[in-house]
Amino acid sequence: MSAFVAALGFTRSRQTARCYTAPPSEGGRDYGSGTLPRGPKLSSQKDGAIVSSEDSEPLLHVVFYRPQIHWNTGNIGRTCIGIGGAQLHLVGPIAFSLDEKQVRRAGLDYWQSVDLHLWDSWADFEMKGPYREGCKAESYFFTKYGAESLLDVRFPTDGKTKIVLVFGNETDGLTEIEDQLENRNKVALPMHNQDLMRSYNLSTSASIALWEAYRQLAL
Repeated sequence: MSAFVAALGFTRSRQTARCYTAPPSEGGRDYGSGTLPRGPKLSSQKDGAIVSSEDSEPLLHVVFYRPQIHWNTGNIGRTCIGIGGAQLHLVGPIAFSLDEKQVRRAGLDYWQSVDLHLWDSWADFEMKGPYREGCKAESYFFTKYGAESLLDVRFPTDGKTKIVLVFGNETDGLTEIEDQLENRNKVALPMHNQDLMRSYNLSTSASIALWEAYRQLAL
C-alpha cells in the first residue's frame, strides 16, 4: 500500500457498487417510475454495474485530478452509483481526507458502495488506469478551453469501449498536466453568460458529462 493511500485510511481493495436497479417496464423507458432506459448496448451488468461486454469491467469512468473540495467528491460518488456503477477515480494528492464526515454526508449512506479507485499520481493513473496500454477505451478531458463542445461529442457506443471522463480540480483545472494533453480529446461544456460566471461546479460538470455518455449508450 502506498503512503498516499495509507494516509487516507483506505485500502486499494476494489469496492463493488451495489445499486438498486428497478425492474424494466415495457420498452425499458418508464422514466416516471425511476427506471433508467437500458438498450441492448447496456445489457451487460455485473453486481449492478454497467460493464463492457468484452472484459466485464465497468464501461463508465469518472476521474477527478487532485480534487480539493469534499462535497464535490461525495456528490459525484452518489451519481456514479445511480447511473449504473460508474467507477470513480481520484488522482492524488487530494486536499482532504476521505474519512471526513462531509464526504460521507454528501454521498449519504451510499458512499461505501462507490466503486472507488485511488491513485498516487497522474503517472500512476496513466500507467495502470482504465485506458492503460492494451485496454479498449476512449478518454475525454473536460476544460472550458476544450476545442470540442459536449454537444458535438459522439461517445463510443459499441458496449465494449470504456468511456473515461477526466476533470481537473476546483482551482486549477487540468493546468498542471496541460502539456500532456496536446493530442487528447479536450471537451468544453456549453456555457452562456461567461461574463457573469467563470465555470460550472466540478461535480455538476461531471454529472452533466456522465449523463450524456449514458444517454448516448442508452439510445
